[in-house]
Amino acid sequence: MPSKSKIRVKIEGAPALEGFARLDHFASVLQTIKKCLSGFESCITNSSKKAKYRITGLEIGSAIAEIEPAVDEYAKKISFPAIRLFNTTVKALQDGSSIDDRIQDDLLSDLRKLAKPIRDDAARIYLSETQLTNKFSENIDNLLAPDFVSIGTVKGRLEDIITHEKVPFFKLYPLLGKNNTFVKCYFPDQLFYQVKNTIRHSAKIEGTLKYKEHALYPYQAEVTSLVKLKSNKELPKLSSLYGVLYEPNQPDSSEFIRQLRND
Repeated sequence: MPSKSKIRVKIEGAPALEGFARLDHFASVLQTIKKCLSGFESCITNSSKKAKYRITGLEIGSAIAEIEPAVDEYAKKISFPAIRLFNTTVKALQDGSSIDDRIQDDLLSDLRKLAKPIRDDAARIYLSETQLTNKFSENIDNLLAPDFVSIGTVKGRLEDIITHEKVPFFKLYPLLGKNNTFVKCYFPDQLFYQVKNTIRHSAKIEGTLKYKEHALYPYQAEVTSLVKLKSNKELPKLSSLYGVLYEPNQPDSSEFIRQLRND
């Protein structure tokens, strides 16, 4: 399988461990990669279905494993692009270059965990062709830092209420945004039923908005108020305005124009 279609993981342990990788480091990196791949799948598709991956090329010593898609039709559509996006993103984060704008902060936070063995006592960690260093974490920290904060409003379609986090949130997809671009909106408990009744409808939120540099929409919001907007079917049509301004004993349109000219 081409190298771009798989992730090669290599962890070299510290001299005190005779170069062998720690079990908790190896296990946590594999688990984090699994979680990150799920996040990259969400960047590619709105489907809730998750792809399956398999471990190949497992070696001892400096712990080495290769992760590639399980062989099925779904893997061809989703898993291969997810792995390619994973590899290009890891390299970009290590180099400090730009990343895909579909990548949200929660995914960046998960990616940062990949460098944890370096912050402990692992000697080296490689992901595919990229060696991670402390610069990897530093570059992610710079991306996670908000560029500016303001009070404002955003309109969009409310989807995906997540309540099992410490602070519940929903995803708001801007009306004119790119596919899969959303604002992560944290909301207080008193707004729960209002949020629940607005799911899969257009809404306007107001609160504290956090923006990245040059971004058209915020990436995160702390919601203080929420208004459910009317659907297109509920909005008045032009025909509904017929007769609204009619007053008896008024001239017709042609006579009205003549009067204006005479004036």
